[in-house]
Amino acid sequence: IKVADFGSATKKFSNNPGTMKGTLAFMAPEIVLEQPYGPSCDVWSIGCIFAKLLGIELHGKTDFYNLVSVYRSLPLDAGVVVAPDMPPNLAQFLMSCLKRDPVKRATAAELLQSPLLTSPTLLMEEYERIPRDITDGGSICNMSLISEM
Repeated sequence: IKVADFGSATKKFSNNPGTMKGTLAFMAPEIVLEQPYGPSCDVWSIGCIFAKLLGIELHGKTDFYNLVSVYRSLPLDAGVVVAPDMPPNLAQFLMSCLKRDPVKRATAAELLQSPLLTSPTLLMEEYERIPRDITDGGSICNMSLISEM
């Protein structure tokens, strides 16, 4: 599966570059806050999609204005913290994608070097090791955006 361009092309090709387009849940903070952005916003989106595929809710159900408020309150050094029992390669992949500071996020080339993507079986092995908490509606991990990463 190849996934590319989650919206950064609209900056270059849009007739109205100030228009925000895309799925709110997958938008990088810099896009939501209407700050300059580049290819690292796509890495954020990859992290959000990856989390969603694993059954992890990053923001819960929120609207645009609440998300703006959340992102504005986050210091630039904020990132995600995963449950301590999350398998290490999954945790590392998510944490490298979901850093508030776009400069500190992994690049696409770095993500391609992740053991999760280079090993044919590791992703499934780690997925099987994710704890499933029945009392949390089947959620497989607790994750929240916090600072001091």
